[in-house]
Amino acid sequence: MITVSSDAYFSQGTEVINHIFALFDESEHQLNYLLNDRTTDLRITQAIELGVVSLIIILALFLYWRTVRGITQPLDKAVNMFEAISSGNFTTRADLSQADEIGDVLRALTSMQIKLGCELNESKAKAESALRIKVALDNVSSNVMLADTSGQLIYLNPAVKSMLRSAEEAIRNDIPDFDVDALQGAGFGKILTDENLQDQLLEKLTSTYRTNIQIGNRHFSLIANPVVNEEGQRLGTVVEWTDITEQLDAENQVEALIARSVAGELDERLDTSNYDGFMKTISEGVNEMLDTVVVPIKEVRRVLSELAQGNLRERMEGDFRVSLKPLTGH
Repeated sequence: MITVSSDAYFSQGTEVINHIFALFDESEHQLNYLLNDRTTDLRITQAIELGVVSLIIILALFLYWRTVRGITQPLDKAVNMFEAISSGNFTTRADLSQADEIGDVLRALTSMQIKLGCELNESKAKAESALRIKVALDNVSSNVMLADTSGQLIYLNPAVKSMLRSAEEAIRNDIPDFDVDALQGAGFGKILTDENLQDQLLEKLTSTYRTNIQIGNRHFSLIANPVVNEEGQRLGTVVEWTDITEQLDAENQVEALIARSVAGELDERLDTSNYDGFMKTISEGVNEMLDTVVVPIKEVRRVLSELAQGNLRERMEGDFRVSLKPLTGH
């Protein structure tokens, strides 16, 4: 049996404890070193990762900015072009060098801009031409109305409105709801009740068509022509109206007057009270011509009657034209 004194035991235990504490101190130092080293590595790793992430974010933001800028700038130009086109400006230019979808859009927009500009210029030219024609028709004395291919009246010049307004009451004898001011935009049926005539002026019309119609106690002469464009496409019908009521009345009176004159009835004259303008001038001229011829004939008959009774001193009296003056003996 080994016996150890208490002092040796205590001394040896103290030495062991000291070694243990030294081991702890060394372990702590090694652990702190390893921990610090690991912490440093982690910080470096985190810094690198953070740098990489930041670089990725910056690169992503840059790419996003470039992408958005590459899209928004051309789109802004496209929007500006649309706004310019809507305001009638067809001179805006875009960058057509882009070889992507945006470039395709800009190229298509430029093509559309050029096409619309050409069409607008052509439309302006046609509109100006149509305006000149309208101004001319507004100021001519002919009575003109224009209908489209469906028979809707799209234009009446002031002359035809004035003529129809003067005959409005007479026309209402056949068309009670006739209103000159409501004709534009209405159909041919508002003034032409004959459906066959409507067909003749619309579907069947291929060249100049002339006819006379009666509405109420008014007589009208119509001259219709088809309206076609450069390609021969039918656009409508233009109709020229003439109120021939006075003309027909004068013709009837002249025929009756001639018949009575042939029968020896020389006292009748044309009634000029219902005429105006040219017809009044013509009818008054006919009456004056008859007076110029009939008065000398009556005077000749009077002188011959006196001569038959043996009165040889009777002379013709009156202010006669040169060709009849020899009969007066002056």
